[in-house]
Amino acid sequence: MSAPFIESRLVEDRPRTEVRHYPVAPSARTAKPDVRVRVRIVEQTPRRVSRVAVVTGKALMFGAVAFVAFSASSLAGNVMVESSRCEGIRAVARANEARAAEANLQNTVDRLSSVSAIEEWAQLHGFVAPDQLAKSAAAHD
Repeated sequence: MSAPFIESRLVEDRPRTEVRHYPVAPSARTAKPDVRVRVRIVEQTPRRVSRVAVVTGKALMFGAVAFVAFSASSLAGNVMVESSRCEGIRAVARANEARAAEANLQNTVDRLSSVSAIEEWAQLHGFVAPDQLAKSAAAHD
């Protein structure tokens, strides 16, 4: 059984033709339904596309591609700006923590390097200053 719609190939000199098959009713004498097909050739002229439609289609396609590229680059740029902003906030927080730790260490160094703290440590560990040894030796004499 052939297809219900067949197109013939174009010949260089002739216009495009289309082959259509129409079924014919089966004969009353046959037991099985038999489908007979008549071939009818319909000539079609080739379709022409206007230049305006082609230019408009290409312009719309260019516009769509440009819009997608612009949207993607804008999104990527905004993501990068936001990530650098968050990174800057974290850097400021780390700098503040470092300043606080430095101030704490400076207070500890100042406290430990004072004259009274050094004399107290020396007395706890049994150290005697040389000028005090001279004074105590003079007092014993």
